[in-house]
Amino acid sequence: MPGESGNRVIISSERDEVSLALGRRLLQLYNFSQIQGSLGTNFIYKNFVLIFIKEIHLNFSNINSIDSLFPDLHDVVVLSRHSSGANVKSMTVHPTGNPGEAMLGGLSGKLSMSDPQMMCSTLRLLKSEAPGFGYEVTLEATHHGPLSHLPMHYAEIGVVDDKWKSDEILDTLLKSVVGAAPSRGKNYVGVGGGHYMPKVTSHVLSGEENVGHMLTKRVVPSIEILAQSVEKTPECKGFIVDRKGTNGETRRIIREICEVRNLELVII
Repeated sequence: MPGESGNRVIISSERDEVSLALGRRLLQLYNFSQIQGSLGTNFIYKNFVLIFIKEIHLNFSNINSIDSLFPDLHDVVVLSRHSSGANVKSMTVHPTGNPGEAMLGGLSGKLSMSDPQMMCSTLRLLKSEAPGFGYEVTLEATHHGPLSHLPMHYAEIGVVDDKWKSDEILDTLLKSVVGAAPSRGKNYVGVGGGHYMPKVTSHVLSGEENVGHMLTKRVVPSIEILAQSVEKTPECKGFIVDRKGTNGETRRIIREICEVRNLELVII
């Protein structure tokens, strides 16, 4: 069993060419040892467990059994391809779940446990390591499965051309994942703006506050989803809200939730 400070599980899917390339490159970068597990062939390095799965990660049905196999679990990171309709080259991190209809794994209206401290630590490392590559480093809103009760986030490389295949690009993402340490700032739910949450991303990168779940201006957040966002963001202190990226009704509902739950409201 690796590590005594909590096991970090990394998922690589054989159905996703970027995810698979990242998993294979990880084995080259670090001295992993191979073991056989109930989820297939696993690899261990210090407190990291690398698991290669056969199915696409969006539909990883055994995600919630990982903590029974590695009970001293700290968090789960899924390596993934990022697809952009606008062909924007990016490196992204995001939590999982579906605030609306489930189109890509998970269940409609259900959010996973987010991983704000590790996810935002990875984001900050990516920002410091990626300059000059032409890749935008950004958060993404909560938008797909799998549904997990374990603290989890995705780390992705956007595919626009073949540059993602270079060791330099793969290494940047992997070293940011492996090098992440829990951020010391407070945790919040982010609300407002577009899919890449530009103002929330800028706020996180310029300070110490972290975000777990993130809801875009296109999501009409019900009280249930907003409450679930708080409950699925560990040690959540409140909301960080993009004022121009939200409507008055959304801000009103959030203020009411903050008053009832004694939460902070940060307007940016």
